[in-house]
Formats: sequence, structure tokens, C-alpha cells
Amino acid sequence: MANEWTLLVEQEPPVPMTVANGTGIEKGTFLRLFEPNTASHALGTGKPMAGVAASEKIANDGNTTIGVYRKGIFRATASGAITAGDALQYAPGVGAGGDGGLASYANTVMAIPGYSVSTAASFGGVIGRAMETAADADTFRLHLNI
Repeated sequence: MANEWTLLVEQEPPVPMTVANGTGIEKGTFLRLFEPNTASHALGTGKPMAGVAASEKIANDGNTTIGVYRKGIFRATASGAITAGDALQYAPGVGAGGDGGLASYANTVMAIPGYSVSTAASFGGVIGRAMETAADADTFRLHLNI
């Protein structure tokens, strides 16, 4: 999977969230938050961030909950240049295959093709901080803190 997050240090246990039974979600997928307390990998703008899937969810397996990490140290893939200490946001349409990517908040607000600054800023806000500098498509450590 492109843009899969890998947990390095668990700082809080995952919280249970609702998911649709028919939805398949890979471990390490970054998820958005929908009402009520529902996590989804749907892209769309204007939805807050739920966190990172703690386990795999197999489609149509009868389960309607998934554990979601909202805080921890992770390894993820950069979409654009990131400098250690940068505030980060997850934005749809950037990254490998256009499936969403992790970028410096300042760079994302100014650099997402086809989106205005106000639209880019509404993608979900700051979700954490870079712990390492990375070039586009490099993996790096980040502190997730939603």
C-alpha cells in the first residue's frame, strides 16, 4: 500500500472507532473521522483526521470496529520536501497515485496543484510534527498528535 504508516513508539493505546462492515482497511492506513465516531479511508476535503489504523480490517468480515492510533511516533512517506520540526498535514490528491500524502503544512497550503490556499488549509490542519528532514517520497519519522 502506498503511504502506509509504521508504528515505531506507541504513546497511547488505539481507540475503538466504528467502520463499515463492507470496508477493507489495511493496517497503517491514515483515516478520516466521520460522524458518529466513524473512521474511513475516504479522501474528500473538510473532514477531520481520525488517526492511523492499528490493524487490518477485512471487508465483509462482520466487524464494525477498528483500533485507531491518535498519538505516537511513526514512519511515513513524505509528499514534498519536509524539514525536521515542520508542522504536518495529510492532504488528499497528493502522494503516490493521488491517494493522499503527508506534507509540511506550510508547503501543502501553498503547493497542492488545483487547490486554492483556503481549500488546502481545510484538509484537516496540523496532525503532528516531523522528527526528521525528508525529500519527496522519502520515509521519515514523525510525531502524530491528533
